[in-house]
Amino acid sequence: MIMDPGIMAVQRSFVVKQHICLMMFLLISAASLCAADWHPVDPADLAATSPKVEKDAHAEVILWEVRVSDEAMGGQPHSVFTHYLKTKVFDQRGAEMVSKVDIPFIGHVAISDIAGRTTQANGTVIALKKDAVFERMLVKVSGLKLKAKSFVLPGVEPGAVVEYGWRERYEDQLANYTELQFQRDIPVQTVRYYLKPLSSPYFPYAMRSLGFHVPQGRGFMPEPNGFHSLTFTNMPAFQEEPYMPPEREVRSWMLIFYSRNIDLTPEKYWKDQGREIYQDMKPRMKVDNEVKRTAALADPTEFDAMVWEALRFVPISPYMFRTASGDYVVAKGTSHATKIPGGTNVLLLSQSAMFDSYAYDHAEEFNPKRNWYHNFNFGFGSHECLGKYVGMVLIPEMVRQVMLREGIASAGKISRRNGERYGDGPGAGQDGPFPEEYNLTWR
Repeated sequence: MIMDPGIMAVQRSFVVKQHICLMMFLLISAASLCAADWHPVDPADLAATSPKVEKDAHAEVILWEVRVSDEAMGGQPHSVFTHYLKTKVFDQRGAEMVSKVDIPFIGHVAISDIAGRTTQANGTVIALKKDAVFERMLVKVSGLKLKAKSFVLPGVEPGAVVEYGWRERYEDQLANYTELQFQRDIPVQTVRYYLKPLSSPYFPYAMRSLGFHVPQGRGFMPEPNGFHSLTFTNMPAFQEEPYMPPEREVRSWMLIFYSRNIDLTPEKYWKDQGREIYQDMKPRMKVDNEVKRTAALADPTEFDAMVWEALRFVPISPYMFRTASGDYVVAKGTSHATKIPGGTNVLLLSQSAMFDSYAYDHAEEFNPKRNWYHNFNFGFGSHECLGKYVGMVLIPEMVRQVMLREGIASAGKISRRNGERYGDGPGAGQDGPFPEEYNLTWR
């Protein structure tokens, strides 16, 4: 979780009245959560002999429930996560998969109220003993300590239903930019999150969410005591594969975060966002002495590299449409190979490719010393621009001559209006995909 400084500053301005109210609420809440509150084990779950989500699963989560409550006391925020899992075991391999539990955490996170039990197929209930829980070090490097609360659930056997839960408390921060996961290494029948954002007249932020690869559903539903719930069913197990894309690009998850509690329309949001980005970028768009010094060098190599790196950030066209001339397999030989049939319209994201972490180290940084090979401003392969080598000399030289002028200033916006070269043909007088004209003035 990440604590935004602006959010922190607002939280610290809470008044004493709120402190007292929250203290009473927390005392009541703590009293109600001291003992494990087990969900009843359905006889049908005990009697089940086969999984519902994936037919070959060795074990399957019946219910995965997480409550996330953001709270504050005297302006000091904290976030409490209460976890609960109930799992059905179908065979001996499933028993081995679910019996050993690790709850990883870093130093400032408090793990408490760990409880567990196993209900065997014959109805026998075996509780997890407190002294069966131990703490161990997973990773220790450069002052960072990743630990885990570990335990083995007792009496786990085929046919059993196992349950366990715990509480996590994060001091001095809220569930801001926090990931909610919806998949595990075994399938899940039902996963449900209850979210309770911090709400106060002294805290002008609202919790928002952004889902990735989540199923279609009803969205968040209001619940008692300020909570909102989100439920998904029949979630398949997440399986890692060789050469697969980054995990966040294939896994089902959701990002929750706080932003200012204002009524936004898409039109207003993007207008405001554009204005903020412009104000942030404006000082960087001025030609500084370093650019002018480089432009004035007798050898243009260093300045040319700056121009092409700038065009990586702002290419002449960030994308292009093409039509596949024949069948083609993208990423052939990998687990994510995809066939594109001939005649398919394809959208090629050239700007995105020039920020791919596989091709560029620290792609978000401006670095003129990069390898030219992955620059796609002239296209690539059989569709590479015929004028590439002329353009490689001409384009940076045009920019260099402009940078050497004094008092350079814009005389208008960049125009994409198709000009004289279209004559009276289709597209004449209309905006096209490429910049066509940009007027400048200088002294």
